[in-house]
Amino acid sequence: MCSIGNSLNYRHLGLLGCNIAIMKRFLPLLIVFLSGCASQHIANFSLVSTKQTNLNNQYESIGSIEGADIAYIIFIIPTGTVKIDNAVNNTLLSNNVDYITNTVITRESFYFPYIGGYQKYKVKGEGWRKIDKAKEPDTEQIRKKIEYDPETGEPIIQYDPETGEPI
Repeated sequence: MCSIGNSLNYRHLGLLGCNIAIMKRFLPLLIVFLSGCASQHIANFSLVSTKQTNLNNQYESIGSIEGADIAYIIFIIPTGTVKIDNAVNNTLLSNNVDYITNTVITRESFYFPYIGGYQKYKVKGEGWRKIDKAKEPDTEQIRKKIEYDPETGEPIIQYDPETGEPI
């Protein structure tokens, strides 16, 4: 007979017919069941940015990028608050891009009771960076500049003095 102390045994606890050894095996499963882990789809955006961006400029795709805003939970105390705009801004800064297209935002969380966990907003999408003018030749330098006579409106054709051909 399993007893606790001298006067209290398993019948007094309402555990008549229960096998304590079997219950101890299910304890880790119970702890895992009480812990939480979740991933939740929050939003899809066609275009997202927290920077001021002039879409009339020329941009180049740098491919798929990813970033996040994360806050940890220590014991039962959160270290901060996660925000979607911080997640987007962190993604833009860490990948050096101006905006993100085809953006998917998800929220992930994990918590193990009285140990810790985290909360996170995750941002995925295609990053776009402004084309650097020093790297790319100016299109007006490539094209021949055509000047027009202000009186007649006719193009002024310049000739090469050595060959006599139009420039």
